[in-house]
Amino acid sequence: MQKKITIEGLVQGIGYRPFVAETARKLHISGNVKNSGGIVTIQALGDEVDVYSFIATLKTNCPIGGRVDKVSVSDLPTDEFLDYDDFLIVSSDDVGIDKVPFIPADLCTCEDCKRELKTSYNRRFKHPFISCVNCGPRYSIIEALPYDRPRITMKDFKLCDECHSEYVTYGDRRHHAQTIACPNCGPKIKIEGSLEGVFALKDIGGYHLVCSPYDESAVTSLRAMKGRESKPFAVMFADVNQIKEYCQVNELEEKLLTSSARPVVLLNRKNESDSQWDKMCDSVFGKSPYMGAMLPCNPLQIMLVEERGPLIMTSANTSGGSMIIDDGKMREWIAQKAKHSDVTVPVGIISHDREILTPLDDSVVQVVNDKPLYIRRARGYVPNPIDIDTDERIFAAGADLKGTFCYVQDGRAYPSGPAGDLQEQDSIAVYNLEKERMKTIFGFKPDKYVVDRHPLYFSVSQINEPKIKVAHHKAHVASVIAEHHLLGDVLGVAFDGTGFGDDGTVWGGEFFLFTEKDIKRVGSLKPVLLTGGDQGAKNALSSMYGYLADARYLKSKSTVVEMDKLTLTIKANEMKINRVKSSSMGRLFDAISAYLGICDNNGYEGQAPMELEYVASMAECAAKLSIPVENNQGVASALFEQIDNALKVHSVAEVALGFHYAVADFILQICQQNSPKQVVLSGGTFCNRILLSRTEKILESAGFSVYHNEQVPCTDAGLCLGQAWLCARNLDCK
Repeated sequence: MQKKITIEGLVQGIGYRPFVAETARKLHISGNVKNSGGIVTIQALGDEVDVYSFIATLKTNCPIGGRVDKVSVSDLPTDEFLDYDDFLIVSSDDVGIDKVPFIPADLCTCEDCKRELKTSYNRRFKHPFISCVNCGPRYSIIEALPYDRPRITMKDFKLCDECHSEYVTYGDRRHHAQTIACPNCGPKIKIEGSLEGVFALKDIGGYHLVCSPYDESAVTSLRAMKGRESKPFAVMFADVNQIKEYCQVNELEEKLLTSSARPVVLLNRKNESDSQWDKMCDSVFGKSPYMGAMLPCNPLQIMLVEERGPLIMTSANTSGGSMIIDDGKMREWIAQKAKHSDVTVPVGIISHDREILTPLDDSVVQVVNDKPLYIRRARGYVPNPIDIDTDERIFAAGADLKGTFCYVQDGRAYPSGPAGDLQEQDSIAVYNLEKERMKTIFGFKPDKYVVDRHPLYFSVSQINEPKIKVAHHKAHVASVIAEHHLLGDVLGVAFDGTGFGDDGTVWGGEFFLFTEKDIKRVGSLKPVLLTGGDQGAKNALSSMYGYLADARYLKSKSTVVEMDKLTLTIKANEMKINRVKSSSMGRLFDAISAYLGICDNNGYEGQAPMELEYVASMAECAAKLSIPVENNQGVASALFEQIDNALKVHSVAEVALGFHYAVADFILQICQQNSPKQVVLSGGTFCNRILLSRTEKILESAGFSVYHNEQVPCTDAGLCLGQAWLCARNLDCK
């Protein structure tokens, strides 16, 4: 019996052809297997029972990290069959089906390779680039499909005889492993300068900056180099047991930590009495009660943390910029930063000569109410697709703040990793290069281009084709609807810092009713006049004065309020000098954080709201606060007199927690005024785990079904998925 078999799915870069060949040999099947474009094609010859057993195995089994979506079988004419005595892996070709292929994300080092890495008599002992068919870089080194050595950056390294023997030997774990290498023929490490203070480390997706979390001088120097005064750093540990010495880890968090993606997971830190906190510098975490913990994803990281203990790992870039992947640029960057007066420790670089094609920062995720919530979706997840209910071919440009776009084709959305804030020229370059790279590798052919409605976004200006424009906050809501495949009427809550509203004002505290035919704004925070531009987004005090001026609350008891500045703000509002009308929930969080004396300036994105959350997490009870609702709008200006009264009997932490509860109660009140029982929550404000957890619990108790983003971030990095969904349904498109 002769059959032609076509396999569709994630079948490239995960050792699928060796799996097919070994399965065929065990069943006495002769023939061949090859990559054809983005699919795998097989010619099989054997007894009828053996061939059908072979086909059944292909339908039900797959190597780790792979996915079989469809197995097509047809008769193979005798004149097309090449006579084989054995079953061979043959050269790939570019002829495939007209469907978007699957490309695997970068895979962490597998247990077999990890064991070899530590075995002194193994020829790959301490080899920083050890890998096999089950692990190693994938997407970050692919130049084109089919996935073969000549089409990845490992093409620059010719196999030695021993590696070649493993590559062609059936049954070997490195049979047709495209990233195969050893110390004799693989990439080489180069060390420059000192590794005793702060050093740059070239990893799979770009450079990290590394130092010991126990060395105060090193941490201070690292902050000076990054221009990062207080934002918490992530720490890499050797294993989960080591993480558990410092953090509380539940079942889902452990699953995420040990997954192939190896993301940073935000965990609750243990109290000093329960852990080894005396060993780590307080400055590692800033004011955060959480720790960003991660496990090594590659051999070099494994060796470093096992030799040196836990290490800070943070992307090598300035705040908001893209991760550095170029060796020359890294040398220039670190040499320049080492001259900073606060850098008091030696600096160095560990680099290698394997090219990185696209920057991919560490993914970041937290668990809220036993469900994942992504803060950053990058290495380990990109370019994994997300199923979306449409047959349209779309490019969605995203927004400027994260620089994340997606392509949609064949019923799947393919979000990119974040390029960084598009106010930076380097980030715009990364955005455009990755946009073209993905289009070329996957063969995307978009018919529609959808963008944010903001007239000044760089992400809009980068698109030369005719553009469809959709509203920012409606796209936030739509991103949740898209990934959960929700049907029927939905009430959407979109809370963030800023976004262009339908009326030309700044939105960010919005409620929408989504129906099959249209979208209606059914509630919001009451707009107030706030300082515009970057100053308004960074200066939490300016938001505070804006709210106090709106309330004309001239009898404030807060020690941070200067009455002359409040009087000036009232006059500026009357004259509308540098003022914008805003319903932003993010700016309200800024205002409350400043009013409580917690944080008056956003030195990094979301600092004031985050530090407000940190303080609230320390409270054992919540002060009673409320946001009155008038004409479907929350009158948040009323909070400040309530806060003054609450502080007479409550701590700042209890008032901070009371504010979070008041926002959740406000959401419930608006939801109860509308009929849909499906509620979705999105926007960067919902990165706040206290707010998200509380809101979901009280809504569910009131009979609502509640959903948040679980596959893309709720921040602007997930906006592109919602844009595509709106475009596909022609909802609110202009």
